Amino acid sequence: MPTVHTRRVAKVHPRRQTAGAGCHRPTAVAVLLAMLCLLVSDDAFSQEAPSRWAEYYGFLPLEIYRTSRRASNLLAADLNSDGRTDLILIDNSNSRLDVFVQRDPHAALPPTKPLAVNEIPDDRRLEHLKISVDVEVASLTTGDFNGDGRTDVAYLGQPNLLVVRLQPEDGPWSERQTVRLPDIEAAPWIVTAGRFVGQDRDEVVVLGKRETFRVRLEAKGRLRLHRRLLNTSQKLALAMMGDVDGDGRSDLVYMATEGNDERIVAARLQQPDGRLGPELRFDLQQPRAIALADLDGRGGVELLAIPGKTQRVKAYRFGSAVQAENTVARRLLQFGVGRPDRNRDLAIGDVDGDGLQDVVVTDPAAAEVIVYRQRPKLGLDLGTAYPSFSDVSQVRIADVDRDGRSEVVVLSRKEQAIGLSRWNDGRLSFPKVLPVRFEPVAMEIAQVAGKAQPAIVYVARNREDRAREFTLRLIRSANGDTTPAWREAPLPAAVDAEPDSGRTNGGEAHGFALPLQAAPSRLTAVDVDGDGDQDLLVFPDIEQEPLVVLHEMRSWRLPADRRGLRFGDLPASAVFHGRLRGKPALLATHRQFVRSMRYGDGGWAVREQFNVADSQARLVGCATLDIDGSPGNELVMVDAGIGKLRIYRIDSQRQTLWQEIDIGEFPYQGTRVGDLDGDGRADLLLVGQNKFGVLFAGRGNPAFEEVASFERPDSIKRAFFMDAIAGDINGDRRTDVCVIDAAEHSVIVLAVLPAEVRGKSDVEGEASGARRSTADAGSAGSSLRLEYALRFPVFEAKSFSREQEFELEPREAVIADVTGDGRNDLVLLVHDRLLVYPQDPGTNDTATRSANQTGGSVGRRAESIDR
Repeated sequence: MPTVHTRRVAKVHPRRQTAGAGCHRPTAVAVLLAMLCLLVSDDAFSQEAPSRWAEYYGFLPLEIYRTSRRASNLLAADLNSDGRTDLILIDNSNSRLDVFVQRDPHAALPPTKPLAVNEIPDDRRLEHLKISVDVEVASLTTGDFNGDGRTDVAYLGQPNLLVVRLQPEDGPWSERQTVRLPDIEAAPWIVTAGRFVGQDRDEVVVLGKRETFRVRLEAKGRLRLHRRLLNTSQKLALAMMGDVDGDGRSDLVYMATEGNDERIVAARLQQPDGRLGPELRFDLQQPRAIALADLDGRGGVELLAIPGKTQRVKAYRFGSAVQAENTVARRLLQFGVGRPDRNRDLAIGDVDGDGLQDVVVTDPAAAEVIVYRQRPKLGLDLGTAYPSFSDVSQVRIADVDRDGRSEVVVLSRKEQAIGLSRWNDGRLSFPKVLPVRFEPVAMEIAQVAGKAQPAIVYVARNREDRAREFTLRLIRSANGDTTPAWREAPLPAAVDAEPDSGRTNGGEAHGFALPLQAAPSRLTAVDVDGDGDQDLLVFPDIEQEPLVVLHEMRSWRLPADRRGLRFGDLPASAVFHGRLRGKPALLATHRQFVRSMRYGDGGWAVREQFNVADSQARLVGCATLDIDGSPGNELVMVDAGIGKLRIYRIDSQRQTLWQEIDIGEFPYQGTRVGDLDGDGRADLLLVGQNKFGVLFAGRGNPAFEEVASFERPDSIKRAFFMDAIAGDINGDRRTDVCVIDAAEHSVIVLAVLPAEVRGKSDVEGEASGARRSTADAGSAGSSLRLEYALRFPVFEAKSFSREQEFELEPREAVIADVTGDGRNDLVLLVHDRLLVYPQDPGTNDTATRSANQTGGSVGRRAESIDR
């Protein structure tokens, strides 16, 4: 049965990484002697109560092979195309990859070499081959990268060189291809491989700091970056491929780290076109290790995880999104947008004219805008970048030239320009520069002077006129043809506005002065006084109350009377204009409450206030939309204090907390609302510095549901579950789980059972006395059980300190058939040795032979103890 190797998350023990002065680090010879001693006696383990499943497991005598203390990244694959499984790992101390291939059982063994004093010979089953490397290798994977049917090797060399070594028909591994990847932080387990729809070969997948790379070896033999996915976090690790949703396509699973070392399991599902989808995040408790394996025999893989704060092993099965009424996702669906940038902006609108709303995000540092197009029944894609102005900080989407299609309008302070892009020939055009005066610093698209056509309103900065440094100005299209002429238009101003020197023939001002001390950060069109006309809020770039520009009687004015309650020194991200109780609502978010505000003759007034009775609350934003499908909008508060979205149902009498959605340490920059899945209902979008997240109205996201759990039994007094791997290690065609306990340097074997199997009588009478068959498991219930079977020590390391200090050994493991008998074996990487535990088939002749060789194996010793 194929096995997907696990990746350990925790690199250090909560107290220390390796043993200190109070913990003995044995030499290689001492370790081997300790292992041999464990074959015959271990009082601590012999005191454990017998397990009813122990008799179904056993191992033949231990086989030992020399590696090095820096050996890592243990993998199993057929590395010489002889049909037998081999082993490969990294050995940076000798600048090579170590390959242990199975010898032909019918070929004569080579003569043994003379041994030095105290040197322990390697066993003879595996031949040690060496592949030289000229870089320090950080991560390793295997796959068929050129489609010739042979397993090749790919590794990431320091600092950013991806190398693919092709398996030869015969002879040395001399053929290689390389490519350099940008923004890579070389680390273990950030490289994996998998097959994508429509491909005849595997691709290499590499987790970078800002992007995830899919690298393909083309037919001509050139290694090429095939696709790049924008990450949602700069700390991704533990990459692995597996069919988690059971659709027959391999998906990408990895670990994302946010904020204060919050570890999150995430996945990107492969879609029918072979692309990887947006990032799904799951509610798992700071896992220390994760692995993928088919535990129930029903196709696809389950997720094994060791929660970081408990000595438990949990199994999870991926479930599709629940479509029941009033359903809401437990986490946001996340999309990467590039490197973190506080000046990033985002807009929602139909960019390509297909009737579906798309998302446009600015990338100021890269001089690009990224378009996330919505595809029917598939939702938003992962974005395509198009060139734009340098340092684009603002973007809007609207039909500003009356041609029936939306345009993308961008502003760049650095280039002192406002530009307009159109969707033509399947791409977004480079922005056409629009006529502006002075330096545009903020812009908005608004309805002006009762005209149906929206206009571009902007704040201009004239550095040569300190008295009127900032003015509000207007540009619009002069006609409605496909090549409209743009010009600065008259901006109707009331008499109490301060017009600048520019005037038209009709006497109307092109702009009027704004009493600002610094350049504003945002300009927002919103009806602040409830008269149906769009007014303007000018948000300073400092903590100061926004300036109000009223739009009345088709003219603009600054309020003369500014008495009354203050609006608050809020950024634009804390203000939202929506609807509550069927009426327009301008919402201002404060630390522990949200206010519905309106501007009147006496200034600002509070129409309603929604409090949060939680001392830990730190509200940073809000939005309104219909999430549950019942009449009326819900009020969503973004609470950065507890890392959650608080969703309140608002009725005529009160506010009621309905749901809380975990968002973690989201780098919040604002909220948007739009139909992002084509179902006719508005969805919530949270804007972040390096990503955006979507909460769909009326439906949940797929999630991992817990189906089994194992907790350290009372008989094990001390434990530190460091790693877990899965595979069939007793030949019954069902997966087992092996847990590495670093505290006792031991292996715990768990039987994976259907939930209804409770006792020994349930399995006796089955073929070969084994557990339920794979076919039976397929018809079992949705839950599984992880049943303790046996435990055996790998080596002893005495501690002379009262502190619970220990070294993290064994450090890696894999389950594969490395003995060529058709049965999976257990392979451990310990100190500078590779330990192979051949599976015992359980026949009488092997039991007798095992007992007569070196006093029995570790596995047999554990089996006899448990009996």
